[in-house]
Amino acid sequence: MNGTIPVIGLYAPDVTKNDLENYRTNCPYVQLRPFTVSAYPEYFKDLKNYRFKFPTVASVLSEFRTIMYVDASIRFTSVKNETMTELFKSLETEFATKGIRLLSENFHGNFPVTHPDMYAFFNVTEDQMKETIQLHSGLYLLSNSSEGWNVMNKLIKCAFEPKCMAPKDAQVKCNVEQLKKSNDVVVCHRFDQSALNMRVIELYGTNKHLYYRPSPMIIIKQMRECNLES
Repeated sequence: MNGTIPVIGLYAPDVTKNDLENYRTNCPYVQLRPFTVSAYPEYFKDLKNYRFKFPTVASVLSEFRTIMYVDASIRFTSVKNETMTELFKSLETEFATKGIRLLSENFHGNFPVTHPDMYAFFNVTEDQMKETIQLHSGLYLLSNSSEGWNVMNKLIKCAFEPKCMAPKDAQVKCNVEQLKKSNDVVVCHRFDQSALNMRVIELYGTNKHLYYRPSPMIIIKQMRECNLES
């Protein structure tokens, strides 16, 4: 991250001026942009349903040939066998026909973390969801190409559809022990993550290697509080 690849950080209205100054001091290479859902339907204001993510990604995608969406829990480390530039170039070579490269996976399958109502919006079967591991939606590369927009456009449509992405009674909190025990019972719902997994399966099938390859550069570290020194 030496400035050759633009880095854009989005901040919510509750971020203070002191927070922004602190961030600019510690991360001077980041282009900070305000983030709001005021232009979206009322139900977007519940940020815990994550509807805002795909429309926000789309608002930036048109500016670049390829973008990497990164949640706050993602960190990068230097490795000998891969560079950030090579990550981006993979969207022009190996993953060009898919328009997306997911970079991390979970320990559980797709079926137990996907609300049953989602099947009405994606042409995906329960069996397909049971045989696939859920890939993380907090980190992926997306190309500004017809293939990339083909992935994204239906996800945006799902975000704006009241009954999609955040179905009624959807529960994000998961019983981890139950997830480890069974792949045949719906335990919770992963909102945008479940939607993204359904979309790539709908387009490209259950062979995850067509649209997924991890990178040793990436570390996922979730924190309760932001600490720029950690």
